[in-house]
Amino acid sequence: MFTVSEIAQVLKNRKYKDDRTKIKGVCIDSRKVKKGDLYIAIKGERFNGNDFVLEAYKKGAVCIIASKNTKDAVAVEKHIPVFFVKDTIKNMGDIACFYRCKMDIPIVAITGSAGKTSTKEIIAFLLSKSYKVLKTEGTKNNFIGVPLTLFQLKKTHEVGVVELGTNSPGEISRLSQIVQPDVGVITNVGDAHLKGFKTRLNVLKEKKELINSLPDNGIAVLNGDDQLLNKIKVHCKKVMFNIDKKSHNDKYYDKKGALSFYVGSVKFTVSLIGKHNLYNVLCAVTVGQIFDIPLKKMALSLKKYRAENKNRFFVSRKGRYTVIDDTYNSNPLSMQKAIESLDKIGKNKKIIIVSDMLELGEQSKKLHIQIGKNIASAKIDKLITVGKEAAYIANGAIKNGMEKAHVFVFNEKESLYKQLFNILEPNDIILVKGSRKAKMEEVVRKIELMKSSLQPSAVSSQPEEDPK
Repeated sequence: MFTVSEIAQVLKNRKYKDDRTKIKGVCIDSRKVKKGDLYIAIKGERFNGNDFVLEAYKKGAVCIIASKNTKDAVAVEKHIPVFFVKDTIKNMGDIACFYRCKMDIPIVAITGSAGKTSTKEIIAFLLSKSYKVLKTEGTKNNFIGVPLTLFQLKKTHEVGVVELGTNSPGEISRLSQIVQPDVGVITNVGDAHLKGFKTRLNVLKEKKELINSLPDNGIAVLNGDDQLLNKIKVHCKKVMFNIDKKSHNDKYYDKKGALSFYVGSVKFTVSLIGKHNLYNVLCAVTVGQIFDIPLKKMALSLKKYRAENKNRFFVSRKGRYTVIDDTYNSNPLSMQKAIESLDKIGKNKKIIIVSDMLELGEQSKKLHIQIGKNIASAKIDKLITVGKEAAYIANGAIKNGMEKAHVFVFNEKESLYKQLFNILEPNDIILVKGSRKAKMEEVVRKIELMKSSLQPSAVSSQPEEDPK
């Protein structure tokens, strides 16, 4: 990958400027260190990597980056090079950028308030049919995950697809600096992480840092239907994707519940549902065109696409119910897209089970109430909320016309479980959604265990408490 002397060059450390020891890999988990690795000691929420420097050395690490005044690292320095730094995470990013720049490989970087992980997966899938692709695994889109992704680059790769996440100002700028992207994708701009950003315009400013990082010959790929994105000016080439009524891709459902739409004269069909996924696919097709993949080839490829992540608007039959597992995360934009998509699925009764949308700061109450208003105006039969903030969704729904008898409010999941069987009915279509910390996938598992043979408990069908 690189040498100790190159690390010294990046970290501006003269002590090891002539050390030609080769680094074969980079690791931050002492349990996974292999012979020839660079071990970077990261301080996390549960563990401090500096406590495992000696273990990393014994397992074969040939170089270590540790925090200053780490006792074991001082001892290990007698045997192998050790760089003592103030911020190991920052320095890991610096080294990852250095390594990425050694690779003459185009990288597509993706950010957005909603849909970035799904879009990343579809882009990588399409590109992989024509190129050797490296992609971000899962949602490793932060100051640790992004560098670790870049360290996986090899000369055999032809394209990189990297996801960038943020919850506070300055993060996209720094991540973009590390990645050095050639194509920048913004899926949308919404009211996400407002605790850190305060306003949607600040969210836009943060996302736009990705575009600002592109070279003059780079390409910005933007959602043309997003009211903020379609107005921004860029210094490089700009390509927009949008739902085009002239191409009839606004009529995106076929009878089997899959997305079916046209790009030009080419018909696409993909086993996904929801208007939000239409945008994700259109974005991916746009990126595919940038890399000169024919539309017909992409259309054939997408027929075989299957979403890997089971908690992103994943529809399945759970016992006597149809459940839409959208529990990975939640913010006002993704919540609204889920509501719109639920409205178009099937003809049976529609139920929403939703928990708090977190990190919305001072606007949290207002935005939860607005979601309730949107639910009331949609064709939703019952609303179930779990959590203090989610109760405002119930409040907004009732104030805007939803029958109070069809709204159920719970403080926590255990209370919900006691009444769930009585609230739900056979063949209901149930959307379950909430922020990651709410762990609403537990509700999905609970529904899966509910068989039609179970007897309902003797409980009231009224909410646990009235919305206030």
